[in-house]
Amino acid sequence: PEPIGPILTPIAVEEISEGEMDPALKEEGGDRQRRNSMWIPPNPKPRISGLLFDAKSNRLAVIVSGYGDSYRYNYLDGPILRDQDDVHVRLYDTSVISNDGKPLNLITSRKMGGAYRSARMIGSTAHIAVQSGVEWHRHITRYLDRWQVVYDGLNKTEYLEVAAEQAKIAAEKFALRLIKELKVLADNDDEMTDDCSGVTKIALFTSAEEDGEDGNDALPDALSSGGALNSYLQISSFDMNMVLEWNVDKAGAEENAVPVMAMKTAGSFFPSSHSEIYASKDFIVASGRGYVRRTSRSWDDSTYLLTFGLSSNGTAPSGRAIGRVPGYLLNQFSVDEYDGYLRVATTSREQWGCIDEPSIEPKDEIADAFIERPCKWGLLKDSISQVTVLKIPGADEMSREMKVVGVADGLGKTEVIFSCRFFNDKAYVVTFRRTDPLYALDLSDPKNPRVTDELKISGFSSYLHPVLGGDRLLAIGREADEETGRVTGFQITLFDVSDLNSTSVLQRYTLEDQWSSSSAENDHMAFRYLPQSNLLLIPMSIRGYDNKRDPFDGFTVYYVDPSGTEPIQPRFSVSMVDDPSSIQYGCWYDAYLPARTLVFQGNATFVKGHSSVSYTLGDTQTQRWYHNFDDGKDKTTGCFSYWR
Repeated sequence: PEPIGPILTPIAVEEISEGEMDPALKEEGGDRQRRNSMWIPPNPKPRISGLLFDAKSNRLAVIVSGYGDSYRYNYLDGPILRDQDDVHVRLYDTSVISNDGKPLNLITSRKMGGAYRSARMIGSTAHIAVQSGVEWHRHITRYLDRWQVVYDGLNKTEYLEVAAEQAKIAAEKFALRLIKELKVLADNDDEMTDDCSGVTKIALFTSAEEDGEDGNDALPDALSSGGALNSYLQISSFDMNMVLEWNVDKAGAEENAVPVMAMKTAGSFFPSSHSEIYASKDFIVASGRGYVRRTSRSWDDSTYLLTFGLSSNGTAPSGRAIGRVPGYLLNQFSVDEYDGYLRVATTSREQWGCIDEPSIEPKDEIADAFIERPCKWGLLKDSISQVTVLKIPGADEMSREMKVVGVADGLGKTEVIFSCRFFNDKAYVVTFRRTDPLYALDLSDPKNPRVTDELKISGFSSYLHPVLGGDRLLAIGREADEETGRVTGFQITLFDVSDLNSTSVLQRYTLEDQWSSSSAENDHMAFRYLPQSNLLLIPMSIRGYDNKRDPFDGFTVYYVDPSGTEPIQPRFSVSMVDDPSSIQYGCWYDAYLPARTLVFQGNATFVKGHSSVSYTLGDTQTQRWYHNFDDGKDKTTGCFSYWR
């Protein structure tokens, strides 16, 4: 792809036409806007966010983000639901793949809107989650800003009266436009329907009854940060084996008919702007960050959970239940559904604030000067982690609330969760600050989850992978100084977890370079373990800032004996860059492939950055082929170095 140019592009606000405004404000001189030039980012460009493949139908669903135009439309008259990424899904036929470089046959495509969050395949059913932010300021609160021309010269009482009228006008317009946008997002049809049945009705995640300890009503928070209308989350599902329907154009010309991708959707407003998505064969669970205010100066971290049920044939999502747990979760592996219960591992962060009453303290003893301090700032509460178990209500139950039935708390005081995995009635949680306690939990009794073992070792694990039928955990992460917690290198650890009451370390391998890392620590799809050959394939990056090792960016293949008898050893490495020294300075480039490996008939294909290469995985490693996706382009094209 061609370079997109500078990240920021100058454009004058005057060139954007003024949008429709409320009559009362327009008559009084309109919305005060900055009329000088400003910098805004360029339009996003299409990029692949996800791939779903169905072997039965030989169809590939490609999820593409970047069709939006949110930066170019008039700020005053833009949509309520932000569509900067504007996700599309494109369905391709892979039954015939050409050898001469011809593109795959595009069967059909469909606009979904929003920003891509995640996608799952359950059987042959694809589920795609997108999320759209809600533009409150643009359509509601800006009309109440005190600096509006219409409020000039008004005292407080007069302002409140006029602002109340403006709020009523803005709210009515907001509701009508929002309903229209929801229909378009759900139905994706130019011909509007009156069907909003897929939108789950949730009044508020935070209710008016939840007053703070100081008597302040918590309701104002419900419509702002952490409130119910912070974003709109939609789950769209379709059968990859679907028989395509044909949509004849309005003139009735059959030759202009196009295949239509039938899709079923369900959605709900959500209290946070980002969601983690977990899916099982029966449920899709979206989680988002919020808070519960205790006093005007303190709050409790909370994770809001929204569960969508899947029908017996796996095609129709529907809002099932909501819930809330203390703290914030790390990623999708922090959530798990088992036997009708939802288990969630979260960390309640430490809190800082006023620890005493306002005071007057000496500023300078010699000058006999004093300074008034509103309060003394200090630590109010240490961080702590917990695993919470909630009961998911059945489809025939009246209640739609997931109620907490059990909690295993007190994990890692002053620490935070770095990794987590659930396996049926077991769980493993890693917390870290200076050392790495690996907690083993027994979840066989949902009402009494309990910690059975705590293994303290140096460093931390970022990703946990089951091997040997779940009797072993293969972990990747970092080694760290036990006194300071300072990272000293990348490490691979093999844990014996066959006995839930007595976990142990079987083998560890440490790459002693402070700046070494693997993207697989945060991207589990970059992690590949081959149980037949006991080989671990992971991307590796070594910056070489401390001159202990040469810079490296590529993949390393390790031998890992799951029995723990033999030590973990690197087999060979594959570099994915021509000039390793350039890694020290960093480079930003819009077209960058995430690290992935594919293994077929003993041959491994490594994909990362701008190239792909294939090697044999036998006793001797031989390069089979290499392809540079930027072949023929200037090597500096589109590369913007951070430091040089």
